[in-house]
Amino acid sequence: MSCPGRVVVGDSGGAPDTVRDGETGHVVDGTSAKDVADRLTELLLDAEAARTLGEKGRAWVCREWGWDRSYKALAGLLSQDRERHLSRPESPSAI
Repeated sequence: MSCPGRVVVGDSGGAPDTVRDGETGHVVDGTSAKDVADRLTELLLDAEAARTLGEKGRAWVCREWGWDRSYKALAGLLSQDRERHLSRPESPSAI
């Protein structure tokens, strides 16, 4: 989704987490050929709506899934883990 494409994903696995339904793309019942075809047809028939979804999707991905944000999230988790580790009492040594 880092390119301003038109996105239709099935509603299983992690795919729905990568799309805001109706805002950055569409989430459909991936087992329903009719649902998939209907959404794809809508995007093909309404170029303006498709372009808007693509632009919003790209902006959302850059904002929410960019390297800066990923780095900050990982650094925060590592810092919390380090603090927990340092605050644990020493275990008695084996005799």
